[in-house]
Amino acid sequence: MILVYTEFRQTAKDLAMSIGLDEYHYGAITSSILKKIEFIKKLKEYKKQHGDKSFINTPNPTKDVTNIKIWGLKRPFDILVSGLGLFLLSPWFV
Repeated sequence: MILVYTEFRQTAKDLAMSIGLDEYHYGAITSSILKKIEFIKKLKEYKKQHGDKSFINTPNPTKDVTNIKIWGLKRPFDILVSGLGLFLLSPWFV
């Protein structure tokens, strides 16, 4: 079910989400709402066939990335390298 309003109202959106509606739409009914309806239908069909399993095969693909401790050095390294590159290329910029 989709709640359709002519203008955006936060209270209507909150109500729609709290009672478990599939979508809240405001404004004119255009092709975008029809695409949303098709997506919701496909999603419900998928859930009916597979249960509430995730669409991604791996349970948490970012789990291994968070274990790397050197990610805190990436930003300073990027700034240093780009600053050095700008300094070395500055004669050609002038």
